[in-house]
Amino acid sequence: MPPQLSQAIEKITADHGIKAGVLGVNKLEDLVFSLNDDQILTITGLFPNPEEMQLDYPVLHKVMAHLMKIDISDVQDGDIKYPDWGEKIKFNGLSRTMKIYLEQGFLHVHELDKYLDNNSNFFAEDVKDRVRKIYIDKAKEFSGDDLFMKILNTISHKPEPLFQLTAIIIMAKYFEICDIFEEPK
Repeated sequence: MPPQLSQAIEKITADHGIKAGVLGVNKLEDLVFSLNDDQILTITGLFPNPEEMQLDYPVLHKVMAHLMKIDISDVQDGDIKYPDWGEKIKFNGLSRTMKIYLEQGFLHVHELDKYLDNNSNFFAEDVKDRVRKIYIDKAKEFSGDDLFMKILNTISHKPEPLFQLTAIIIMAKYFEICDIFEEPK
């Protein structure tokens, strides 16, 4: 925050006797999307027609780009409490290898959580929704390890180890909170 902005906020607070501050883009986005459609319309003037928009919002690519920058040496195994995935792994027909992949990814889920916490709730929900949609689409045709690999390859976009390892971090988060793969009945 530039010093001029800080001074202006202090002046507004002093002159008007109100609490003043700065809303970052993440908080502003959360605020706008918490409003109902009529309120948003009042602020923006109109809603764009989604069919006429040519937006490319690579939310998963943003997340993956961030995760690719993490230093893997920062993780101490004693700090990680692995979820008990045994029943869920069996129920979904996943092999021991896929369980190991998920555990490796889970080592870095805290980095993903920090990144999502530093973004808007809308962004975090969008990431979750996109991963969930990939799972739902692929689960129509595949199961078990084949389904795992189809999700992995869809998220990673490139069959390269760095991309795949990063995608596994994302999969581990959403596997744990049951947005991908089914909870045992």
